[in-house]
Amino acid sequence: MIADPKREALLLRMAKVRAGRKKSGAEEPLTAREIAKREKERLRLAAYRAKKKADKGLVTTPVVLSETANPDQQMAVVNDARDILTTSIGFIEGILKLPLYDWQARTVEPLDDAGWGRPIVQISLLAPNEAGKSSRVVAGSALFWVSMFEKGKVAITTKDQKQLNEQIIPAIEAQIHKLGGFKSVRSPYYRVTTPTGGLIVAYVTDTSDRVEGFHGSPEAPLLVIVDEAKSVPEQIFQGLDRCGYQALIYCSSGGLMQGTFFGSQTKNKASFHCVAAGLKDCPHISQEKVDRILEKWGENHPFTRSCIYGEFMEQDDSVQFIIPHSSILHIIDSPPKHKSGHRIGFIDFGEGNAETVLAVRDGNKTEIALAFRSADKHAACSRLIRGFINAGLKEDMVWGDAADKEALDILVSLGWTIHRQSFGAKAKNDEVYQSWAAEAWCETGIAISKGEIIVPDDPILIAQLTSRQKTMVGRGKMGAEEKYDMRKRGIESPDRGDAFCGANNVYPLTFEQKGWEIPNDWRSDYDSSEKRMSDMGAFA
Repeated sequence: MIADPKREALLLRMAKVRAGRKKSGAEEPLTAREIAKREKERLRLAAYRAKKKADKGLVTTPVVLSETANPDQQMAVVNDARDILTTSIGFIEGILKLPLYDWQARTVEPLDDAGWGRPIVQISLLAPNEAGKSSRVVAGSALFWVSMFEKGKVAITTKDQKQLNEQIIPAIEAQIHKLGGFKSVRSPYYRVTTPTGGLIVAYVTDTSDRVEGFHGSPEAPLLVIVDEAKSVPEQIFQGLDRCGYQALIYCSSGGLMQGTFFGSQTKNKASFHCVAAGLKDCPHISQEKVDRILEKWGENHPFTRSCIYGEFMEQDDSVQFIIPHSSILHIIDSPPKHKSGHRIGFIDFGEGNAETVLAVRDGNKTEIALAFRSADKHAACSRLIRGFINAGLKEDMVWGDAADKEALDILVSLGWTIHRQSFGAKAKNDEVYQSWAAEAWCETGIAISKGEIIVPDDPILIAQLTSRQKTMVGRGKMGAEEKYDMRKRGIESPDRGDAFCGANNVYPLTFEQKGWEIPNDWRSDYDSSEKRMSDMGAFA
């Protein structure tokens, strides 16, 4: 760890306060009991670091204080103990008096190397509920940061107000009385200030613009903490990426195999210090609870693997998702060869805070060309037209969601009379599908599972494609989950998913690639109704 005199002086002052000494004036001698206590803390940290080095094949020689140590040796131990209190583990255990499990220690330790002018530190923690993420990792890291840096800033965000009010805030409140001069305010949002100008802010947001205003500086480095990261919308992560942070922590219980948090533990693992823990790593959680979960769900159920063993879940077998996440991962890892074809644009118009999206397809490859939010429909249409031109599209090559008549009429007034396609329209193969929307989504799902189309590595698109459930309606037809039902589950409108699936189903992919003229009855020629139902898992 790089020496920082200001930081060491600040933490030494806090250590003196916690040890019962005066904030100023002459230093009082430590008692034998205090020396022994500090030595115990030092040895615990030394043992942990020795184990870590041993795991890497390095050799360390532990230093043990002998019973016959002279006063100079004892003072060296005292100074060493004070140095320990300036580390993340030493601060949380020695000053806050919060014992850490090894996995919690491994999570916070990388913060020792963070700061302005140093490499950015990114940490990802996967642990079950009740493991101690909020009380140890979130609260401990936040308080350590503003204690280590005089004007340090911490931004904590989560999706759930209940999580903030019942877990994060109480965890911080339980510790700040141990730190002289720390004060908290709950209105209009929760924040903690320090005597030296440090600041902790904790809030809930569902818009990216609320997280973009945080930036670190040489005097005030920034730590960002995302709690229960699996549930945070993808656009929030995009906003966080625009923040100038010096350290970042994602912590969450396990969820589905999708999104930024999942990526931090898998494909982007090289950029993160990753830690995973299960109930078996948390001795304070009773074995009775573990046994109850095993008995109810079984050893290999996705919930069991996530809760007890700290693993991510494939979509629950009891829930029929239109597009399995495993299919998306496979197609991204092993995409098919690009086969050029007709260029097609499809627009999903955004209402309110939803995105307006333009998906552009070239044969079996579809990309999200535009995705933006705008309350001004004229400005949005002007931006779409620029997108058409940049993508080499003409008006007869573009389709738009017919539900937004106002936007479509504005495009006409600007010289772009595009095709109108209603998601609620009758499906071309109405023996199988409830609506054109169901047909577009399900047919795209089949094409992905067969490895026929290229899916861009867009976290928001992937999350949306894998979040919509199948439904079965009258006469056994396949349907797509209604958006108001998705909102009940906390899932936002799948605007990019609609545009992507729409672009892939304006024409049937197989005929287009072969350059055939598309007959009116192409569905019956392409596949039988029974085969389409079978491909979608209707007879599983």
